Amino acid sequence: NMYVSAIHAYLAGIIDGEGNITLARQPYPAICYPHVQIVNTEYTLMEWLKGNFGGGISARPYFGSYKPSWVWRVLGPKARDLLLLARPYLVLKGQQADIILAYPFNVRPRRYRMNPDDTALRIELYERIHDLNGHPRPYRR
Repeated sequence: NMYVSAIHAYLAGIIDGEGNITLARQPYPAICYPHVQIVNTEYTLMEWLKGNFGGGISARPYFGSYKPSWVWRVLGPKARDLLLLARPYLVLKGQQADIILAYPFNVRPRRYRMNPDDTALRIELYERIHDLNGHPRPYRR
């Protein structure tokens, strides 16, 4: 459907221009969750995103002369599902999306222990996405 494709392309443009795709850490070892967020001063855009793709909206703290802004976020597997829709149209943040899409969601730790190969992959993906985002961040245990 062309209408649906246009919405997905528009989403990708917003993510490329105003968005952030990353992996955020949990307090226990090698558990990260995908995080897609968009910051904008237009609340109408945030409502449109939430209405079409779910997620949540929160106010961003106001700083002096800056206009008030809003943050729309999608986390975890829902972020992956969102990126599956936007990926064919992403121009600037395609590599970050590919990292999220490669993240092993189906592996759950047992008593906070995980297969060493799964742990190594998660740490590698975490470090790669932070390098791409311009915030090199070694994974510290």
